Amino acid sequence: MQPRVSKRLVLATLVFLLSACSKPDVSETVITDDFGAGDGKRWRVVNYWATWCGPCILEIAELNKIALDYRQQLVVLGVNFDNPLTESERQAAIAKMDIHFPVYAQDPASELGIDRPLVLPTTFIFSPDGALVETLVGAQTVETLLMVIRSQGRG
Repeated sequence: MQPRVSKRLVLATLVFLLSACSKPDVSETVITDDFGAGDGKRWRVVNYWATWCGPCILEIAELNKIALDYRQQLVVLGVNFDNPLTESERQAAIAKMDIHFPVYAQDPASELGIDRPLVLPTTFIFSPDGALVETLVGAQTVETLLMVIRSQGRG
């Protein structure tokens, strides 16, 4: 006699497998900023973090959430303050932090026209036209980030 597989079990398994397919690829690293900088469409939230920074660890969940929920209005880009030398070190840090948004392969401070932060976490918010509108020091939430964007009258 063959065991009977319930429809609910098959459906639950299918849902589980499909949800794994929709998880963002954390292996994505940004070599150049091709995420609509200055295109007039999306805000850029550039966040400096480190694996040893307690507030950074707490903040990542908020950044993951805003990156997903507001992807039409903004893009979140991470910068590993420690800038690991190898790709495997970079990927290990991204995985350890459970980051679900792109991370620069190298520190973009000079190309963005900003100073490398001295305190972590630090978040730079750029308007859709590419102008730096705010530098936030300390852990941020979805609400604090949206407040900055909305205060500019374009969020």
